[in-house]
Amino acid sequence: MTQHKTRKGNGQGTIRHRGGRWEVRLRLEGETLYKSCESERKARDWVAAEITRARQRQQLEELGITEPAPPPPRPEITFADLAATLVLARTEKADPRRRKWSDGTKRWFLGHVNTSLAPAFGDQPVSAITSSRIAAWLTQQMGRPILHRHGALRGKPTGRVVSASTLKHYERALSMIFSFAVNPGRGLEPWLAVSPMQAVERTHVQRGARAAKRILRAREILALLQAALARQQETAAAVAARGPGKPRRLLELAAVDARRDLAYFTVIALTGMRKSEIARMRWSWVDDEDGMLWVRAAKIGTDLLSQEVPISPRALAALQELGPRATARLVFPGWKRSGQGGGARGTRKEEQPLTSMERPLRRLLDLAEIDGAGVSLHTFRHSFSSLLAKCGVQPHVIAQLMRHTAGTMTARYTHAEVEDQRQALLLLERAVFAPLATVVPINKPATAG
Repeated sequence: MTQHKTRKGNGQGTIRHRGGRWEVRLRLEGETLYKSCESERKARDWVAAEITRARQRQQLEELGITEPAPPPPRPEITFADLAATLVLARTEKADPRRRKWSDGTKRWFLGHVNTSLAPAFGDQPVSAITSSRIAAWLTQQMGRPILHRHGALRGKPTGRVVSASTLKHYERALSMIFSFAVNPGRGLEPWLAVSPMQAVERTHVQRGARAAKRILRAREILALLQAALARQQETAAAVAARGPGKPRRLLELAAVDARRDLAYFTVIALTGMRKSEIARMRWSWVDDEDGMLWVRAAKIGTDLLSQEVPISPRALAALQELGPRATARLVFPGWKRSGQGGGARGTRKEEQPLTSMERPLRRLLDLAEIDGAGVSLHTFRHSFSSLLAKCGVQPHVIAQLMRHTAGTMTARYTHAEVEDQRQALLLLERAVFAPLATVVPINKPATAG
């Protein structure tokens, strides 16, 4: 233990190094002050600042000037108002020193606040919300039904219940709100000194309780694509049988989604693309004549940002069946309202990358009667690599088709010809579609009779 004595003016005390911290004891104006600092320099700076303030108070007393009264306390703010202020600070009036929220983060945050957090804490002052109250509320939420967060079904049960993973989303949203109350950023005074979430025991999801990640077998991929084809044929038949009107328009939208789902899962199963890569794929990157596809990697900061790879004939045919390419820049676009146009909400739509295909995946897994535990969009990438290896494709060919930036030494120094990659993709197609007695293009409905 290191100990230093300090004596300045009318103050005296000690600075001790104990347990990795510098503890200060200062005797000043008949009072004893204590402080714990991270370094000796900060400890000495604090001592000097306290002594300077004591001298200033003494000088004011000698001149007969009373010390100004402390500013009035900041008015209380409710939980709902604090959440709204956080959204405003992170979106419209974002602090330049902080990262601005994306549209997805904003929707996620407002969804949990509006449906779960605001009904529980909305009208309460943030200073009255304690850690024990938050912990008790989180315990009560386990097993409760989850409500819809958006659209016409907002506030109605979804058929699912709150699990440990959902509680972690609640905890994350609460931590964001109370962290903002402690440190709101430039130009704002804090509402709290300490976040109550620091004393809340976080929910731990047992990894063993989750379904392990697995790959899809060839017959499972075929069953899923056949389910997508059956759904496309069903929606197309429903549109043809329905007369003009609003129901027909809804069926047409469902048919467009079914055709998109069929092409999407065909491409992701036969190319091994990452979901972010396929979401940003453009029509200008597809070369129909040479059967090549320009893939821009989604991982920023790697030495391999983009690469041209061959695409299998069946995947190329699935893309060609999507329709005229002049209507959209992206192959799989997502649309959102721009806020401009005749109405208050805007009528013109802006094209953006497709955000998620998890819901269509779950629907097709149910239609194909496949166990969806541990299956995600990234499962297709693992399945792509595993099936290629099972077909006897060389590792360096798989590495180039997967567009791995850090592979083995063989993949680093051995380059596969384009023809080798084409043969590997044909082997994969044969392995997947071998059970079919007559090979029928999955992107075209089979003729009756």
